[in-house]
Amino acid sequence: MLTWLGGAVAGMGLAAACAPIGSPSAAGPTVTATASAALAKKGGTLIYGQLGSILNTVPYPSSPSTNVFKWSIFNPLVSLDDYKQPVPSLAESWSLSADRLTLTFNLRQGVTFHSGRPFAADDAKWNIEYAQDPKNSAQSGAELRTVQVRALGSATLELKLPDVMPHIFSLLTDVMIMDPQSDITLNAAGTGPFKLDGLMPGVEMRLVRNPHYWRADRPYLDAVTIKMLPDPSSSTVNLESGAIGMTLLRDSDVQALKAEAGTTVVVVPATGSYEVLINTLDPPFNDKRVRQAVNLALDRKRFSESVLYGIADPTYIMWPKTSPAWDASQDVGEFNLDKAKQLLLDAGYPNGFETKIQASNAYPEEVQFDQIFQADLAKIGITASIEELDAPQASALLAQAKFPALLNLVYTYADVDPAMAFTAFPFRPNGNASRFQSGEYTLLVDSARRETDAGKRLALYRQIATFVKDQAFVLPLANQVVAYGMRSNVHGFARQPLFVNPALEDVWLG
Repeated sequence: MLTWLGGAVAGMGLAAACAPIGSPSAAGPTVTATASAALAKKGGTLIYGQLGSILNTVPYPSSPSTNVFKWSIFNPLVSLDDYKQPVPSLAESWSLSADRLTLTFNLRQGVTFHSGRPFAADDAKWNIEYAQDPKNSAQSGAELRTVQVRALGSATLELKLPDVMPHIFSLLTDVMIMDPQSDITLNAAGTGPFKLDGLMPGVEMRLVRNPHYWRADRPYLDAVTIKMLPDPSSSTVNLESGAIGMTLLRDSDVQALKAEAGTTVVVVPATGSYEVLINTLDPPFNDKRVRQAVNLALDRKRFSESVLYGIADPTYIMWPKTSPAWDASQDVGEFNLDKAKQLLLDAGYPNGFETKIQASNAYPEEVQFDQIFQADLAKIGITASIEELDAPQASALLAQAKFPALLNLVYTYADVDPAMAFTAFPFRPNGNASRFQSGEYTLLVDSARRETDAGKRLALYRQIATFVKDQAFVLPLANQVVAYGMRSNVHGFARQPLFVNPALEDVWLG
């Protein structure tokens, strides 16, 4: 059986999709589950298979390795519903001052960390400040860095904003509330639906139900084991044999598994796109013409049709179709090796050069495409070696901007408030992964974030898309669509609000 979970943001007006600062929304859950919660049964253990290795319990930086467990162990202050509107989590309600610069949260009462210690405003303050610290690599940290946080008693938290921040709720949704008194590295505790029962780094993580979870009806499962798998083919083999109950699928396996008895497939529009990042600091990639040549050597249609089996669309701009800032008239481009060769000639590289392409094993489709990409680069004189990286290693190179040339990954946060895209490492105006610097880019991003008129703001985000496309420091390839395979007794699949990973507190076994 195949289920398609649509993207609720698609086609929405900017004002609605941007979740303007205001009161809690009464809208529904993050993503509609594939089976009714009224039928849900409690009990059982889910074995979830993933490729990325879990090496510790630190929730940052966000990556395929961390996103499943961090939303199982921790909660944010606020979450987002299907329409990207803020909904309560550890904060029950909030108010905003008339000048839109002071945001006050009333925290949920009776919440305890896994240790039994009560959650209080001082803990929330500590966690926001932890995210603000650059060394902790929280993706929302850079944008939050100028926010001042104060605990007003045990149940009230005050945020002083440096300017109008229409994306503040999206930023806070990515701040996980950890117990400051726990061992953050090896045994982090939170307030979430599951608590850590054991970690064998690189092998498996065991989680058990939190009996004191503040949502009395969740989780349904007694336990979750996150099993780390060696390669993409093992995901399918383990799923078919019943050794695991849920896993991320290769696109090539979707058609076969949706017709197989005993398994179901859920296809989810993701929060961003596949990408190639370029380190612009040193020659030859400090020359825009060289970057544009690489862009022209990307056969996006072949990637979409041959590698992704047609379940995702090629793209040429930073906004995916699920973003309110997406514009069909902008999302055009070409694959043209002759033009690419001419650009290299104009840039002073008639004989090309040698370089390296790195890709994360968490995205096997990109590893596969890199062989095609490598062959096309060779046709314009660029000799590229390919290096496959473990997911944590690739995430570290991204966060620290330490990849030498070309890095093939996936970016996120592009389907919520458009301002959120510029908190992600690829698009930050300052300190981005490509080491790209431009006063014009910084001004555009800052102007769009501060603009309160929805129409003008939308126009600025589309102008930014044109700028990024021209400067070619981030090269989008295709809108990411993610498929999950499950055993037929696994129900309640729901997507996390910022990522395509499953929210395991909603999962139940039939």
